[in-house]
Amino acid sequence: MQKSLYFIFLLFLSFSCYSQQNIGKSEQQLVKIIYSNYGGGLGWSETLVITQDSVNYNSNLFATNKKSRLDTTISTDDWNKLVSFFDLKTFKSIHSGPSRLPIDGTDTKYTVVLNSGEKYSFVNGKDLSINKKIISFLELIHSIKKTIINKIKE
Repeated sequence: MQKSLYFIFLLFLSFSCYSQQNIGKSEQQLVKIIYSNYGGGLGWSETLVITQDSVNYNSNLFATNKKSRLDTTISTDDWNKLVSFFDLKTFKSIHSGPSRLPIDGTDTKYTVVLNSGEKYSFVNGKDLSINKKIISFLELIHSIKKTIINKIKE
């Protein structure tokens, strides 16, 4: 009887250790994408925040104090495409380029947030050979932004 209890205890212990190991190794998933464009001679900023269920867009032209904002939903299809196009390893390997702000240019920043809370970003991404590997992801972000801007203009 004592050997049976000991065996059951060891079995229970081994399963609890195994499940803890699997929790730590869960796959990192994309939960938020943030696109920002800012700068320019007139002071411009726009931010697009995309999550699994929503899209939030804000823009501000500081020289005229013109502001635009739209909060809407994202289609399941668009979110699934973003997730499928996203490659964390490639995204992390893109280096930031020089700022264009000193010459009245605009800087563009891409940030991704994972379910672990980790954030990765780059500004004015360079290394175009690496950038091309994730071009579908970036193009879809711009397509969503264009759709939002068209809704604001209506």
